[in-house]
Amino acid sequence: MNPTSTPAAPTNIPTGRPTSGFALQNPALHEAETLALTARRQEVLGDAAASSVEELNLPRVGLALSGGGVRSATFGLGLLRGLAQNRDSGNQQPGQRTLTSDGLLGRVDYLSSVSGGGYIAGMWGRLVSLLGIEVAQQRLAQSDSTVLQWLRRNGRYLTPAGSRDIGTAAVTFLRSLLAIHFEFMFFCVFLGLIVAAPHLLQHTFQVLQLSGWEPWQTPWWTLATALWLLIAPGLIAGYWAARDEPEAMRPTGTVASASRTRTTARDGLLLIVLAAVTFVVLRGLYEQGALDLVSHALTWPAAATLALLSLLVGQVASHLWLATRVHAWTLEVALLRNRLTRALRVVSEGVWLDLITTTRPYAREEALRTVHAVAAGFFPRHFTDEGLR
Repeated sequence: MNPTSTPAAPTNIPTGRPTSGFALQNPALHEAETLALTARRQEVLGDAAASSVEELNLPRVGLALSGGGVRSATFGLGLLRGLAQNRDSGNQQPGQRTLTSDGLLGRVDYLSSVSGGGYIAGMWGRLVSLLGIEVAQQRLAQSDSTVLQWLRRNGRYLTPAGSRDIGTAAVTFLRSLLAIHFEFMFFCVFLGLIVAAPHLLQHTFQVLQLSGWEPWQTPWWTLATALWLLIAPGLIAGYWAARDEPEAMRPTGTVASASRTRTTARDGLLLIVLAAVTFVVLRGLYEQGALDLVSHALTWPAAATLALLSLLVGQVASHLWLATRVHAWTLEVALLRNRLTRALRVVSEGVWLDLITTTRPYAREEALRTVHAVAAGFFPRHFTDEGLR
């Protein structure tokens, strides 16, 4: 019998009519399945197929191999070997063969598998397609067959070469462990030198007065607070300037226009008031010596002055940026708010903290764009969102 040809159902073998719902809805598929199962059983029976009507009409049997990684694959291999070894040794004559003459696997009509069980199911299907089910069961039943020897040699997927791979894995682990700790050690030393640098300089030159700086514990807190006060309030104030077209400026029943919107009198009044207050505060504190950072560090009046300066600069910069743009007002407002959000996030959280705590992948290119956006906000003549001009 040619296994590649589609067999016809023997006249003395009933193929059965569809009785279930799925079979009734797909009679052609049911008929093709019945022919395929008949051909499989005829191939297993060989010359005895013509007289083995009872064997051909036996109920259909399926075997399912569950998942579970290597453990399920190992269990599946033992199960298939046990079925292959359990055969009907009393019916080995060509005319008296049964479906179990070569092993119980000849009785299995369906094979289903998932995950780890799929390794063994795939191996069994490959053996049957190459060697036929009779020889495949013989190879699987023999403990010293080349098939099982190959599986034993290559079954150790973590250490296929034995002790050599174990030694390589141990050396690789130690090398990585030492390399990571050495790199981390040098990074910690470098970070420690940066943190201790202001204290070493103060100990050497005695520039700062301890009575004013002692509450801060370290100059880094002062520098960080001063930097945030110089930048963050201005970025927050930029949102006030980067607002959509006011409702009162639109005709009734219309949406926001794409044309430019000029700075209103309210914007100018706010700038004048901010400038006047900042000037008065700066002059008064300077005359009183409250801005002497060497003696008093960062006091509350000095912190308020830095915030006022940041608010004033942020307002002026936002209005100038919007006035020099060429695109539609709504688009420019959206772009400016996006840049302000990026800059405020970097200033408040820090670039490295933002990289660590972000809930989505943060690529190197996006980190560079964030840094460039901040640099472009402060040095527009030298930087753009893409880098140096």
